[in-house]
Amino acid sequence: MMADEAYRYFLSRMDNSETCAAPDSFCIPKLKATVVETSPYHLRINTVFARKYMPNEFTNFKIWEPKKERFWNVGYVRNANTGSFSHGWTKVRAAYNLQAGDKLTFTFIEPTEVVLDVVKKPKVDDCSICLEGYDSTDFQVETTCGHKFHDSCLREWLRKQNKCPLCRTAGCYP
Repeated sequence: MMADEAYRYFLSRMDNSETCAAPDSFCIPKLKATVVETSPYHLRINTVFARKYMPNEFTNFKIWEPKKERFWNVGYVRNANTGSFSHGWTKVRAAYNLQAGDKLTFTFIEPTEVVLDVVKKPKVDDCSICLEGYDSTDFQVETTCGHKFHDSCLREWLRKQNKCPLCRTAGCYP
């Protein structure tokens, strides 16, 4: 069925019902021809609907085929598996491409100052040099300025620089 024929068929079957009786090759939701919404929200929705689903002479009439990949420009993306953050364009797989055992692994976060603070600041219970948590077997050292680090991390740091890794105070030996 050519696009022009399908479009004419669609228009001839259009009424106020939910769906149209159409051949198996396509299915289009019925437009409510008698309902006219004039609010900006509804005008936008109607425009998006017409752009995505209404056939014209440039389409090969593949109705309801969603785009396989979408790109979202998000500020920061947090990987739920590793807890790491990345910035920029992120390629998102559509839900119908997921396999049975797959899980969605990304949470999208708007780049607000609160999020930036969370990203930049390590937890208090982590060593600020190696960014790992303290274990019961680790030996912690507190400097004279009050910051805590792993003993081995602080020794290595002080061999290279004679300053606290956090506040840059000179001569803050444990």
